[in-house]
Amino acid sequence: MGNIKSFNLDNNYSIEGMWAFNLGDLFEKKSFTFSGGAIPGKLELSEGRITLDINGCFNGFGSDYDKNIYRIYGYLSSGLFVILEKCFIINSAFSAPGYVVEKYLANVAYILDKDPIYTDFNIEEKIIATKVNFGIDYLDNWYNIDLPSFDYSSDSKAVTIHYNNEFFDKNKFEILDGKYIISLKKDIKANQVIHQGAQVKTESYISIYTKDYKTETIEIFMEIANWTLKLSDFLTQIFGRYTYFEFYLEDKMNRRWIEDLGNGECKFHSPKYKGRLIFRQALKESPKLKINSLRLSDIKDDYGELLKTWFEEKDKLQYIIDLYYQNMNSSLEIETILVNKIKMMETYYDNFLQSQEKSTDKDLKFNEAREKIKNFMDSSELEESTKEEVNRCLDKNKKNNITLREKLEAVLERFPDELKVVFSEMDPNWKEDTKFIFNFSRRLKDTRNFYTHGANNQRNRNRFTTTDEFLSASLVLDFVIYYFVLRSLYGENRDERIYQYPFLKAKLRK
Repeated sequence: MGNIKSFNLDNNYSIEGMWAFNLGDLFEKKSFTFSGGAIPGKLELSEGRITLDINGCFNGFGSDYDKNIYRIYGYLSSGLFVILEKCFIINSAFSAPGYVVEKYLANVAYILDKDPIYTDFNIEEKIIATKVNFGIDYLDNWYNIDLPSFDYSSDSKAVTIHYNNEFFDKNKFEILDGKYIISLKKDIKANQVIHQGAQVKTESYISIYTKDYKTETIEIFMEIANWTLKLSDFLTQIFGRYTYFEFYLEDKMNRRWIEDLGNGECKFHSPKYKGRLIFRQALKESPKLKINSLRLSDIKDDYGELLKTWFEEKDKLQYIIDLYYQNMNSSLEIETILVNKIKMMETYYDNFLQSQEKSTDKDLKFNEAREKIKNFMDSSELEESTKEEVNRCLDKNKKNNITLREKLEAVLERFPDELKVVFSEMDPNWKEDTKFIFNFSRRLKDTRNFYTHGANNQRNRNRFTTTDEFLSASLVLDFVIYYFVLRSLYGENRDERIYQYPFLKAKLRK
């Protein structure tokens, strides 16, 4: 079997293999001999981009291939099995008179160390697993606990280094009603190299696995992994990339362990199969952790509860975090970035504050008027269908009688006084302005409406217009959104803990 570790998400790699549209066409039945239907070709990976050059033709030349989506099976010269998903043919040409070659682009590649002729799972269906491990480019720097300690002896030439891995050996965080477990892992491997002395290698990654070896599709694991990554990204304000994504199918016996058979003999067990998932990532290059970026040590004692709540509140937070990621697109204009942040605030109100709002005088007056209209219709001779239509409109309006400006004002009013120092970015004298929050929320509303509902210079006149205004408002909302997302995870009366986060703490010192 080949080594799947050579398949990373950020490397360039090419390898020869044999390929077929159908698994049954790859090998002769119950044999390692390639069938006559298998075609040679080269698989190339370039930073997650997957292409396959076929030295032959799967389709008839000139067929309507641009509308077809394919699944392609392959066996590499290194002894690894490959499934290419969602493949499109991007070129078909004559390499010589009468001889056609084809080139395919694949969206996803599964690299497995399992021989296809011995599989005991239905490979025509979705690939399943019980565990995934994945690396993130900033984990080595983020894992700043259980660091090595040094012991200097009286002999200045002798130094002993001690490695402690207690946290990473023991942590297990249950999520989604205990169906899945997430572990932060750091493997330490030591070996002695002749003429070089003792060497230690560490590998930092995150592991997600099911209870009792329950199988899940890779898509489910990927969704959990993505949401786990987004928590770390949001808290650190750094947006990372996967370095690899590895999956395993295991059970109680078929897992990685050594069985003692007695008499000095042992038996090595391994998973039914393991593999790597290759896909292209949107970010070509991610920023590195800063000196004052949040590290694991800052939230070590809170991480389990944060992770649990993060998944519990996923439905409420999803749109906010998706917009947050969208704003990382360097091609977005500053107007779009600010509008996205205003949408995040509106969503936060709708999902977290709306149910807490007390009835206002405006609500009471609306309810009184609605009841009077209903009583009048009941006592009149209006047709029943007309009454139903009016009642439907009244009930609908009852649910949507708070304006966008009022929602934004409600969020800003709840922003803690300790953090409102950031308002000075908009106006150094904001404390003396008793209507600052009202006016700020109105300007945010007008800006959002202007760029969302179509530019009209005669309307939404309080909108932001200059680059400085957009940048200042955007900076303020960065802190507002960061605080409220943390508040949704920590709950009420935990502000003092939230203030210790480096991103907020730096602002409080100014």
